[in-house]
Amino acid sequence: MRLKRFCIAAGILMAALAALGILAGVLVYRVLPRYAADPLEILAEQTPAVVFTDPAGKVVHIRRTWEGQWRLEVPLEEIAPMAVRMILAVEDRNFYQHSGVDFTAVIRAMFQNLTSGRIVSGASTLSMQLASMSLGGSRRSWKRKFIQVLRCRKMEMNHSKEEILREYMNRIPMGGKLYGMESAAQFYFGRSAAEFNISECALLCGLPQRPNAWRPDRHPEKALRRRDLVLRILERQKILSSHEVEKIRREENLRFRSLEWKADFMLLEKTPDRMYFDRVLKEAPAGKNRIRCAYRRELSYSIREILQRSCRSLPGVTSASAVLIENATGRVVVLIGSVEEAHLRGSQINGAFMRRSAGSALKPFLYAEAASGGMIVEESVLQDLPVRYGNYVPVNYDGKFRGEVLAGEALADSLNIPAIRLGAALGEERIRDLYWNLHVLLPEKGRRQNRRSGLSLILGSAGHTLFDLSCAYRVFAGDGVWSRCTFLAESTGENRKSDEIKRIFVPGTSAMISTILARRDLPGCTVKGISWKTGTSNGNKDAWCFAWTPAWTLGVWFGNKDNREESSLVGVEAAAPAAGKIFSLLQGSGEGIRWAESYTETELCRESGLRASPGCRERFRSRMLRHAPLRLCPRQEKESSVVIRTPVPGKYFLPESEQKISLTVESTMPPDSAEAPYWILNGKLLGRFRQKRILLERGSYSLRLIMEDPRYPCRRVDFTVE
Repeated sequence: MRLKRFCIAAGILMAALAALGILAGVLVYRVLPRYAADPLEILAEQTPAVVFTDPAGKVVHIRRTWEGQWRLEVPLEEIAPMAVRMILAVEDRNFYQHSGVDFTAVIRAMFQNLTSGRIVSGASTLSMQLASMSLGGSRRSWKRKFIQVLRCRKMEMNHSKEEILREYMNRIPMGGKLYGMESAAQFYFGRSAAEFNISECALLCGLPQRPNAWRPDRHPEKALRRRDLVLRILERQKILSSHEVEKIRREENLRFRSLEWKADFMLLEKTPDRMYFDRVLKEAPAGKNRIRCAYRRELSYSIREILQRSCRSLPGVTSASAVLIENATGRVVVLIGSVEEAHLRGSQINGAFMRRSAGSALKPFLYAEAASGGMIVEESVLQDLPVRYGNYVPVNYDGKFRGEVLAGEALADSLNIPAIRLGAALGEERIRDLYWNLHVLLPEKGRRQNRRSGLSLILGSAGHTLFDLSCAYRVFAGDGVWSRCTFLAESTGENRKSDEIKRIFVPGTSAMISTILARRDLPGCTVKGISWKTGTSNGNKDAWCFAWTPAWTLGVWFGNKDNREESSLVGVEAAAPAAGKIFSLLQGSGEGIRWAESYTETELCRESGLRASPGCRERFRSRMLRHAPLRLCPRQEKESSVVIRTPVPGKYFLPESEQKISLTVESTMPPDSAEAPYWILNGKLLGRFRQKRILLERGSYSLRLIMEDPRYPCRRVDFTVE
């Protein structure tokens, strides 16, 4: 009776323990994994090597992972199917039957280990190996194994078998810093993972268990023995017949590349254009491991060589940068941020994104804004006379004054004073808005700093980058429309956001500016018709040149990154010749250039170059922009109140034995004017006065009177002294 009771109690206890075990199993296998971390989400933070390709799909650069690993990710479809079958046969033949833990393999491994008295077999599935990778480290413990199982189950619950298999094939260790099937294929055989023969598949699929011990580049005999073992496993599992195995051993060679040298993909890590790909990474979507960019390698290397040769020819100049943009798409095909040797100071600074004084390089935008607002055309007359705005007194680069000059000539000659006067007429606020719209000034948070620049920001005092200015100059090739530039080949003008495209100038304005700046040939260029503009910062610290055609926009900068001055840093002498050589590379880009004009004819005043009003006596037919009606000339009929009294046209004779003659310079003045006129003699400013005596030698003279008030015309007298 007692025995019967004992048996019943023991049975109940065993049933309870079994139920408790089942409950614990269900808890561990079904419930707890829901609260575990997903291994694939953790592993996704460990970004793979990034592969950069050109628009044609050719690999041009590779960035290793932050851990220094070579892990080239590819879709599962781009790995040879036999390689996938072999990995499953060797590592986890029940992969598609289990749900993370292979209990059959666990029982088999326990039996083998117990009977042999040591660990001879493991039971880790592919899923468990991935879960282990997400844990980091290699120290074994029961706690680690428990967490590994939970994470493995979480992954199996959240992801398909194909996702898990793809992740595994891209992460398995293959010796040294090689991870994944694609990296191993390219390193050992110099080919992609889709181009294996069966013998090569067997060799690589045998590596993951002991990748460094069986590396074929260091232990070739061990690697061959491991390959043969993999082939026998395939034979036992009836994936291959014995005849096929023997044929593979006998006929299929291992097509190793020359393992004495680095693999081709490793050589792509080091490039002088690393700064270009830094910018690509900033623009590309986060987490993307294969990026198709706009990079043109051969063109970039040629431009770099031109910049380096130019630097060597300029005394004391060590740095140069260039940006080349394809106008039709806005793609930045070349960006050279540094030409210094890697060991030199400043070589790691991207010169294309340094903020520097741009000098006269901003003037074309100013003239375009004025023309777009109907203030000027090419034949409009601007004053080149002394002027002061508070404490700011601008001067021309040669220190001379020309009195009055046509707007087209003032821009082509890069005169400072007409540009400053034009800027004052536009107003500082309008100029700032223009530069912000062109993205050449600091962002919104920097507006206070830019405001302190005043009118001097016309001459680049606020600081600008080569990249921003190059993108802004593209507006002249886009008929006044600005759009954001891109380093990506996938991004084109058609798929841009609306806020990345905006009209800055009315149609025809860009053609007018481009035509004016194409009058002179670009130095060093074999192609005619290039539009170009230079800039030189105050103190000769920076030399700039921007050149463009309908096809290309180019920006070039020369200087020293330590801000050192050099007399050779003059835009037209340092930067323009380099730009000319670069445009000579762009075959046919400047032949027969014609800009899309948008003009209409009208009568202009001879004195002001504005649309003729009733007070204008001399007129001529010319053009104005169709979409920007030109303002009326402010001349009035009472303009005759301003005349030159003396000297008068004709001849003056020197007294005997005298070398000079004394003449009085005097004019009549309008009753409502309190300011004296400016006087220009043979292109040289005499000063501002109503009456003055001057001494003249023998010669021919041209005397001009210019009023500050635009209502009154310029007066001129020609005479000689004999």
